[in-house]
Amino acid sequence: MTIHPKPIPGAAAPWSFPAEYASFLRNGMRLVCVPLPRLPIVTLIATTAAGSEYETLDEAGVAHLSALALGEGTARRDGEALNLACESLGAELHTYAGWSRAEVGLTTTTPHLSQAIELLAEVMRSPAFPERNISRLRDERIAELIQQQAEPRSLADECFARQAFRHWGRYSLPAAGTRGTVHGVTREMLAQWHATHFANQPSLLIVGDIEPGAVHDLVKGAYGEWDIRARPSEATIEEDASETVPSVVLINKENAPQTELRIGHASVGRLNPDYYAITVMNAVLGGLFNSRINLNLREQRGYTYGAFSGFEWRRAASLFAVSTAVNRENTADAITQVLQEIDRIRQESVSESECSLAVDYLCGVFPLRFETTAALADAIASRDAMALPADYYSSYRTRIRSVSTADILRCAQQYLRPDTVQIVAVGDAHTVRVPLTDLNIAGVTEREAMDHVEESG
Repeated sequence: MTIHPKPIPGAAAPWSFPAEYASFLRNGMRLVCVPLPRLPIVTLIATTAAGSEYETLDEAGVAHLSALALGEGTARRDGEALNLACESLGAELHTYAGWSRAEVGLTTTTPHLSQAIELLAEVMRSPAFPERNISRLRDERIAELIQQQAEPRSLADECFARQAFRHWGRYSLPAAGTRGTVHGVTREMLAQWHATHFANQPSLLIVGDIEPGAVHDLVKGAYGEWDIRARPSEATIEEDASETVPSVVLINKENAPQTELRIGHASVGRLNPDYYAITVMNAVLGGLFNSRINLNLREQRGYTYGAFSGFEWRRAASLFAVSTAVNRENTADAITQVLQEIDRIRQESVSESECSLAVDYLCGVFPLRFETTAALADAIASRDAMALPADYYSSYRTRIRSVSTADILRCAQQYLRPDTVQIVAVGDAHTVRVPLTDLNIAGVTEREAMDHVEESG
């Protein structure tokens, strides 16, 4: 049998982010057009600074519910009529509120562009917030939260955020709020939120088979009379709200065969100048399938099907977490191994081959994120909400390739903080209580799963 040599990979194919054409209406609203004439498809996203970062703790969930309620009807059409209008365009209305932005969007065919612009303006500018629909959305969200908090992975995620951020910080609660805060949301609160925040620096992003000049005239007719504000309200996030004392929290799920683990801490915000080096550092540590943490826990020890680390990036502060589920008998040693890997990447420089592998992967998969008009529009919305530079996507691969092994070591030492580590374990307390205590990281705080759910309410 002839054995052929392994083929040598060629140079990466050239790629560039599509050209954007930005303009402003007389009222200050920003319009971004990205012409992609390959197919007669167009995506529209209207976005504004009305995300959860602008809420107080008592308002947690208002941004999320207000976005959901946009699809329940307008001053002109009830929910059924609005759905029929979307169907006539071959589109489905999409509404969303994250930490930094709220948006409403749809994808349709180019011949329907004019109607789509008008419909999106109607939904964005004049929602009706019908009382009966608001009550239904509130009840559905509470039911969803109860279900999530009873599931080990969601329970671990929610508890970890509460531990990583001090309890007076907005980031300590889920973006969609808790049962207690959502239960208190009223129609009047949603209407006031819309009136206060949705006119804050809105943008309309249109990506697809379009001609920018013609689009500007269509948008001017739909949005030109909107009384918008040039500057958004101040976000309520405190940048120093991260917890500085280590903690170990054990949430008892009696007889659970596995322990769901979260290990990490709050970290720097998205605009940190070391973002690219942090991204490569995390890829080596736990961001890829063949990264150190997964190879250790899965391949070498067989503790888990997968273990990964990542930064949940937000504007003011991110959340660094190692996430995995392990056999309950291996809980304490899995934590030890994760902490050892964090210590190792902080103590010694990674190899050139590890760095190169992470860089090549990050650069190779990057263009795959922009294969559809909807993905491109969402990428622009995310970039602008984070106040990233206009050339962020076009310069991303160059900046990632500039990261060195020395950069990785410096960032690991600066941004991975084992001295403030927060550990959450959701599993069988009878099995893991003593091993967790013996780690001597911090005193173990123990709760019953349902007690935690009630506390979150």
